[in-house]
Amino acid sequence: MPLNRPARRLMPGPQAVAEARRWIVQTLRDIERDDLLETAELAVSELVTNAVLHSLEPISVRVRGTRQHPRVEVHDGSPEPPILPHETSPAAPTEPSVDVVEADLLATFGRGLDIVARCSEAWGADVDLDSRGKVVWFSPAPEVADHEGPRGVVTGVDAGTATDPEGATRPVHLRGLPADLFRALGVQQGALRREVRLLSLAHGDTYPAIHELDQVLAVLDQTLRPLLTDPERVVVDQHAGLLDLQVDVRVDTVDDLRRLVSLLDLADEFCRQQRLLTIARDARLRDFQSWLLAEMAAQASGAEPSLLPGSVASATLEGDQVAG
Repeated sequence: MPLNRPARRLMPGPQAVAEARRWIVQTLRDIERDDLLETAELAVSELVTNAVLHSLEPISVRVRGTRQHPRVEVHDGSPEPPILPHETSPAAPTEPSVDVVEADLLATFGRGLDIVARCSEAWGADVDLDSRGKVVWFSPAPEVADHEGPRGVVTGVDAGTATDPEGATRPVHLRGLPADLFRALGVQQGALRREVRLLSLAHGDTYPAIHELDQVLAVLDQTLRPLLTDPERVVVDQHAGLLDLQVDVRVDTVDDLRRLVSLLDLADEFCRQQRLLTIARDARLRDFQSWLLAEMAAQASGAEPSLLPGSVASATLEGDQVAG
């Protein structure tokens, strides 16, 4: 069963912590995950306290993922990533208990994110530089760990995974792309990238194919991001609704681009099984993305540019050739 309940907006101040605890307890009881109540209540207390003390409004709490793998998210309006426990001096260990978490900030202040780590199977932060906010998330563990717990992971700060800056690139010319399909693909890919990234971080061992998809999607995101941030790279044929795009593709990513075709089919199946919240691609979007990936890989390997079969630009070119 997928979880995509509306976020609970929290009013700033001490009452936000108690409100978030009550809400998360009721939500987990609704999905019959009482085994996660203690750890979820402790961890959400810490995250909401941090948001109230150190971040900007709006602040909200949400549960996403699935009943099997629920994920608690605390959103705030600050793009500043949290300071992870391993980045600071070690603190004296504490023994948390729900009984000592009262409805005020002093109850959790000073415990640090090490409490979140000990209450989680996986956790981290995803910074959205476009909206200038972030979400700090965790997957509740069945019990509080007696060790430091998993390391938190901060994502979204950089444009993609780090690669060798000296790697060879080839220019790729994508001609006559339907603007509506390219924009729809951007929206779908952005939503999928985020869901896959969080699922991979939390449960990559359970779903190794999703972990691989996360790594390969990072390559595609790094390649196509300049098209979205540099308008001079995009020439729009307003009359036909076509895009003419130029992008440099790293030669050493060709295999990744080709592998993405089958991995994205797998992601669609995860979406249909409701393990991911993103909507699966329809046939038209799937065919377009499969061609786009194949074309990028082909040109990066030295092939000449070609047009999308059946597109307006392709039909126009074929008509011109017949007329000639």
